[in-house]
Amino acid sequence: MAGSNAARITRLLAELYPELQPGEQQQLGRELDTLIGRATQGKWDLTAAKLQTKGARQQAFGTTLQKLREAAGLTQGGVSDEAHWHSSKLSRIESGRLGINYVDLQYLLRRYRALAQVDSLWQLAVNSGKAIQPRGSARKAS
Repeated sequence: MAGSNAARITRLLAELYPELQPGEQQQLGRELDTLIGRATQGKWDLTAAKLQTKGARQQAFGTTLQKLREAAGLTQGGVSDEAHWHSSKLSRIESGRLGINYVDLQYLLRRYRALAQVDSLWQLAVNSGKAIQPRGSARKAS
């Protein structure tokens, strides 16, 4: 699967994040495609991803959530309705414009049948600045 979606992902990154340099967009597109391939083959390892910029890490987090949702055959609207969220919340999380807390991430991954990925994705959220820690929370990223 690696390589099959890299060009499409790179084009999407260029549209969503024009501030990224073309080389960064291409590198991130290839890395995300590899990660998605591993996820679909059960060889998930986000710690192997070497995403250099904060923007790249934010995009990786959102794109990964989007791909997991799509793989589960779910729509943004359907998931938002089931969670009783505003219709734009999931869209903003997936686009990197809104952070996520651990409980919401668990909910999404349970719904996407990918709960085993919660610690890896939480670490990516922390590293991208998209993890929302509750006040007084003792939860720390590993």
